[in-house]
Amino acid sequence: MADKPSRKTFHLRLDEMVNRLKEDILTSKLQTGDYLPSEKSLGEQFHLSNRSVRKGLEVLVREGLIVKVPKVGNRVTRPDDSGTLTVRFGYYKSMAYEADLHHLLTLFQEQYPQIRVQAVPIAGDVGIKEYLEAGLLDAATVNYPTYQSILDGKERDWLEEQTPDPSMYPYVTHAFTADGLLMAKPFLFSPLVLCYNREHIRANGLLEPDSGWSWQDLSQVASQLTRPNERLGFYFHLQSRNRWPVFLLQSGGSLRKEPDGRPIICGTDWMEGFKVCRDLIVNQRTMPMFDQESDAEELFRQGKASMIMTSYFAMNRLRSMKGDWDIAPLPHLRNGKTLLLVIGLIVNRNSSRKEAARKLIDFLTSYPAQLAVRKNTLSIPALKPAAEWTGPDSHYRPQRFHLYREVAPTFSFYDELGLSNDDIVRMTQQAKMYWSGLCDEQQLCESLERCLSG
Repeated sequence: MADKPSRKTFHLRLDEMVNRLKEDILTSKLQTGDYLPSEKSLGEQFHLSNRSVRKGLEVLVREGLIVKVPKVGNRVTRPDDSGTLTVRFGYYKSMAYEADLHHLLTLFQEQYPQIRVQAVPIAGDVGIKEYLEAGLLDAATVNYPTYQSILDGKERDWLEEQTPDPSMYPYVTHAFTADGLLMAKPFLFSPLVLCYNREHIRANGLLEPDSGWSWQDLSQVASQLTRPNERLGFYFHLQSRNRWPVFLLQSGGSLRKEPDGRPIICGTDWMEGFKVCRDLIVNQRTMPMFDQESDAEELFRQGKASMIMTSYFAMNRLRSMKGDWDIAPLPHLRNGKTLLLVIGLIVNRNSSRKEAARKLIDFLTSYPAQLAVRKNTLSIPALKPAAEWTGPDSHYRPQRFHLYREVAPTFSFYDELGLSNDDIVRMTQQAKMYWSGLCDEQQLCESLERCLSG
């Protein structure tokens, strides 16, 4: 049975409140000396009890962003360097639930009371680069596309070399290694996988997906699972750079070029990948009108989609879902490659608090912290002993959680295609016209070649 669509878990609501207040303070929407709304008002806004609101406000107190004024309220302040050292740590907002990050930072500050962590929520990839350039961060989370864009630009000199840990999975260490040097310490990783509703599969007398499935097999099963005005058989956020490039990887090969450097798309195997993307949507007999990557998990949680392409990161949105669901390898095209998503931790080489930042990164990648990620989330820790821990779970975990170990040989990165992150973004804009039925394959080929030549 699906959860009610509008219900959020307690932790998500609490994280939303903490992140919203942090962002308002750090962007000066709330100025030093301003008072936060009353605890009662915050409780009504975020649907939390007064006790829960106070628990969230304690996070801001520990980070030196507010002070409690007895019988008056909570006043915005700024971290004071006297007696403590403040490390400014930039993080993707999704890390709050994908890594249970606020809990980890609380554990760190219990172990290092002399170091205060000011957690700075970052909206997007560009934000991290801008914050580093302005000297506003001492350390930060970074995904693989952003890491690559940093290496390709002048920002490379901002990254402090780090010490490899032989207990990390080698493929995630390799992802952040440049010229033999580890420039970001691996934190979390996830391959793309197929997530499916067992109840829907069984009710239709169908067999569960396995590693032998092709995309054609999935399409046929999806058509049997689709119910007009009720649910989609299969869905994924087509426009996401963390989803559709897997079809190019499975098509085989990298970007071909003419002797003069002009890219070649027409007549290549890549066109099969674009066509499979389009057919997976068209064959649903409906055009889903959703614009966020997280919509796939929300549809699945509500029982409005029977199968989705997702990641271990995104599956954290399903932890409270009632019902029987599991995961399987992605179907294959010409090969069975899957896209590997990785999150690393960087230290700003120009930071005056570099040693304190190193302590924070070393803690977040230590066995206790990585084990906490393994126990409290569905994300995969980069530290192998923590990731492969087994024991009682406090929340639902798919039976095939350790599937990632079986499909590790298929892990791939989009830069194997010979494309940059900017190339992927430009190609997405052109491909959307084709996927929407507004141009044919020849027009798509020509538009892609033009945009990659620019």
